Amino acid sequence: MREKLKAIGTDKRHTFTGVFQGVGLKKNFHGRVNAFYLPTILFSAVACEGRVVTEHLWCNYTKQFSDVGELNW
Repeated sequence: MREKLKAIGTDKRHTFTGVFQGVGLKKNFHGRVNAFYLPTILFSAVACEGRVVTEHLWCNYTKQFSDVGELNW
């Protein structure tokens, strides 16, 4: 289903909606011997203009997400 997401392109900005599913961690090496972990956030039923473009999407849990406030399950 990622073909629909890819077809949207990157030429302009889009607004997406999704259902918050939870948070996780991913390993990040950045050329180091010892890995460290970065927080991630999982969304399901990700849609653009009312059409589902992917069934799930993991994103980096950035400051912008934490600024939104508490995310409800």
